Amino acid sequence: MSVRNVTRQQTRIAELVARGKSNKEIAAVLGCSPRTVGNTLALLYARPGIRRRSELAVLMVARDVTGGRRIARKTEGERD
Repeated sequence: MSVRNVTRQQTRIAELVARGKSNKEIAAVLGCSPRTVGNTLALLYARPGIRRRSELAVLMVARDVTGGRRIARKTEGERD
């Protein structure tokens, strides 16, 4: 499964999932509702090869290793 052809919001949510953030934490970082995060994840899970958060995280890390955008980028207001 490729993580190409995803929207900027889908990519950002996937990046935050890869960092171990919960839907509620992702929503707070992006300024949207946890339901929006859940709906976006459902769209990503509909892609072949993704059934759970861990698979999405692995794909995002693989994308980073192969020259994609960094997944460890922090957004304003995000803490470790």
